Amino acid sequence: MNKKILVVSHERSGTHFLIDSLAANNKNLNSKQIDFHTEHYLPVSEPKLISYKNNLQKEISSYFGVSSNKIFKSHHDVRFFDGILPTLKKEFDILYIKRNVLDTLTSCYHYYAFHPHVDFPFSKNIDDFLFNVKPYHHLSDSAYSFNKSENNILRWVNHTEGWERAGAHVVSYDSLNANFQHEIKSTFKAIKLESPLYCQRPSLGGVAPRKGVVGDHKSLFSTEQIQKVNNLVKERIIHGRTN
Repeated sequence: MNKKILVVSHERSGTHFLIDSLAANNKNLNSKQIDFHTEHYLPVSEPKLISYKNNLQKEISSYFGVSSNKIFKSHHDVRFFDGILPTLKKEFDILYIKRNVLDTLTSCYHYYAFHPHVDFPFSKNIDDFLFNVKPYHHLSDSAYSFNKSENNILRWVNHTEGWERAGAHVVSYDSLNANFQHEIKSTFKAIKLESPLYCQRPSLGGVAPRKGVVGDHKSLFSTEQIQKVNNLVKERIIHGRTN
């Protein structure tokens, strides 16, 4: 292989579904991934964030010029890669798996509720969870966010838009789930790797407590909340304001 593969996503977006799909359908890929995550849940302060960024870049740079058949994984936003992004793109085929914002936040909501011992940007009140909780007030946000976002919706926008602008190849979770053969073959074609005539779909095991159900947000959010989320995402993307 000429390039290594880096799969990036916002948390709860189908990362393992894509990684397992790639590994299951190319004999040269190792199913054991390498997770870029050097530190966990740092207290929020600029010096520590800069130190974390430097340590992360040092870890990633250690793989530059090194061949590997393992798939690399990251949930970090693209700002962590400032300064080394051109080299990163030369060394890695970067795949960004993007899931519908509403289903992503639904999965996050249930995951956060299932892990009350972790300082996630969470509130049982759904309106607060969506629109009022400040992610940067919570330790878990610093693990993957470099800049501040004013709510969980804009955190998703910052993450997805950042990697799209950086030129990552975007894989749609919804398309991968609904039209697996076409989407996974298109992904292999984009990174110039062979795929079998019929691709094996891995089990959608997900991460506890729920599997990746498309449309699951309808069981959690009201019609008004769904419309408000969609309007906010559309407004921020159109006007380019993501903070």
